[in-house]
Amino acid sequence: MMKTLTGKNALVTGGTRGIGAASARQLAAAGANIAITYSASAEAAATLVRELEALGVKAHAYHADAADPESLPQVVEQVATDLGGIDILVNNAGITQRSAFVETQISVYRRVMEVNFFGSLHCTKAAIDSLIERKGNIIVIESLAGIAPLLGRTG
Repeated sequence: MMKTLTGKNALVTGGTRGIGAASARQLAAAGANIAITYSASAEAAATLVRELEALGVKAHAYHADAADPESLPQVVEQVATDLGGIDILVNNAGITQRSAFVETQISVYRRVMEVNFFGSLHCTKAAIDSLIERKGNIIVIESLAGIAPLLGRTG
């Protein structure tokens, strides 16, 4: 693969599993330095960081809750310190909900919105100065569940 992103820095939220990890791997394979956020497994994050570093790029992992607007500016600041800024922001962090509407508390829907919708806004807001300065890109990952009805996924 051609190293078309050499010298660029990418931040991938929810970067330890699924689409987030795959995005981090692809960006690193193209030469980008990678920062990932994770909320659950420090071990999975450390394993992925080692894998990305083996591709010859810088890689860092940061524990963060996408729904917490206070923690994301700190993460972005640390990414800027560690990598020098953000050129590519991949808003990938997300959660799902599986239950019938009649059985689901409103607080569950509120949490889904806080992570999936507001999480992207919080992280973009925190990173926007670096993205503008570096003429960067914002990518937002959308789940099929967010645009098409799926059985039990009323959130």
